[in-house]
Amino acid sequence: MSQNLLLRKATLADAVSITTIYLASRKAFVAFAPLAHSEESIHQWVREILIPTGQVTVAEENGVIVGMMALSKKESIGWIDQLYLSPAVVGRGIGTLLVTTAKSALGTPIRLRTFQENVGARRFYERHGFQVLELSDGSMNEENCPDILYEWRLKIYKALREEIEEEAAESDSDDDYVPFDPEDYIDNPVALARIKAHMTQKELAKRMGVTQAYISKVESQGKVIAKVLEQVSKALAVKK
Repeated sequence: MSQNLLLRKATLADAVSITTIYLASRKAFVAFAPLAHSEESIHQWVREILIPTGQVTVAEENGVIVGMMALSKKESIGWIDQLYLSPAVVGRGIGTLLVTTAKSALGTPIRLRTFQENVGARRFYERHGFQVLELSDGSMNEENCPDILYEWRLKIYKALREEIEEEAAESDSDDDYVPFDPEDYIDNPVALARIKAHMTQKELAKRMGVTQAYISKVESQGKVIAKVLEQVSKALAVKK
């Protein structure tokens, strides 16, 4: 990482640079997810909505913006809404610096979404202690591409930090990436079954006639009684 790297709050004067990085990163790393808006519309969104209403940080190296991150907080949950780097600087620690900044600014927990097909992003966030919360078929995002909801919590990260750092040190290549398997991340049988069925907590709750809060509580438990497991199994088996 360059010693001439500066993180600062974005201003309206940065709109063109932020848009350029956003578009270049999307084209380089998530070309499978077509843009839902024109480049002109994206620039307008950055200038009129993202910068004025979001907590936007830019990474500047030798006077040139090479990365951007937008944060928010909703109902006591922090969100990394956007994080993009110029393709030329990926792998130099700038993304790590931005995530560290997000953890400091937002506290715990922090959530974010990324596409399931975006292998590089998944490896990056998992190395930084983010765990899979749920999978989606993509029907709720503009690109209609399956995505993953990740969450970072301080206590979990501290417990896994040594293991994460050892794995990161041993593997610096995407060639070593192991295909995603929910069983590697999720112990709760209800959460595991729901995710394998590509269903959200809200959808499962609707099928079972309960609230999403109830499903969330069940999935946070270490053990689930047989009666609940049977009810979940029946709900997941219903053809819609």
